[in-house]
Amino acid sequence: MQNWNILGNNSPDDVVRHQRTFPDGTDVILAIRHVGGTYEVISTAESRTSGPTVASHGRFLTLAEATRTLEEEAAAWERDLS
Repeated sequence: MQNWNILGNNSPDDVVRHQRTFPDGTDVILAIRHVGGTYEVISTAESRTSGPTVASHGRFLTLAEATRTLEEEAAAWERDLS
């Protein structure tokens, strides 16, 4: 996750949050939250022409699974917008 900034936690449920602004101005935040005994991967994206869009990329029983999914999601954003 090169070129992604590590953000502070926004809520007590946040495990990790990463942020990146791409050349076209799209701002993306990827987060893992601990929710009800599971780990949920969430992305929030906002461009110059649209408000924030929030998407869930699944809930996982282990932090390792959630981290893998977060890294895959980051790679997809990089392929699409870099």
